[in-house]
Amino acid sequence: MLIQVGTKDDYEDDERACDTLVASWPAAARERTTVRYYEGATHGFDTQDPPHQFKDEFARGARSAVVRMWPTPNDAAAARTALVAFFVEQLKP
Repeated sequence: MLIQVGTKDDYEDDERACDTLVASWPAAARERTTVRYYEGATHGFDTQDPPHQFKDEFARGARSAVVRMWPTPNDAAAARTALVAFFVEQLKP
């Protein structure tokens, strides 16, 4: 599994929340998981939409918060490259 997330994703309180999530999984699942963090990137960093924000009751551990979606083209390009590499590696014959 490949998880790609920005460190400023407003859905989480912790910039590295996925580490805690993955650590709670069985060893076999952890060993097959890669988490890539994009420093300073928000939720939806790979969107091609204009920057925007909205309130979501499920953000910040379902405590409700404003979620920022600010595209960062360099991170989006890196995420696409990582995704393609992941699938090439995982789907090779």
